Amino acid sequence: MTPLETMLTIRAVETQLLALCEKDARTVGDLHLSKGEEAIATGVCAALRPADHIVSHHRTISPGIAKGADLYLLIAEVLGRATGVNGGRAGEMHISNPAIRHDFSFQLVGTSVAVGVGLAWALKNYQKTDEIVAIFF
Repeated sequence: MTPLETMLTIRAVETQLLALCEKDARTVGDLHLSKGEEAIATGVCAALRPADHIVSHHRTISPGIAKGADLYLLIAEVLGRATGVNGGRAGEMHISNPAIRHDFSFQLVGTSVAVGVGLAWALKNYQKTDEIVAIFF
């Protein structure tokens, strides 16, 4: 996807999830949107390689889409379905998606910084890679 298509996809997915939530809050549960901030995740992830990692806060939808998440698996997870990327157990705030190297996401915003820095340190010093860890907080 182009950056514009990525931003439009993020907005469309979040708009539809919000509509579901407004119709019946039990359908979605917690929902934290990135409306107006789609370019942040899109720009950051456009600069990353497929091997690079992301660690995020509770707004997981936009960085997930921007990093290339399978939309079916991502949306199924947000909706709590067993077919989701984490079997429907993570919901929107705790997604982990190894396929795109979205390694961790946390409900508490500041947690992503410490864990992301630790992951970057381990990648450099133990695995001896040049992989980057982008932290959203």
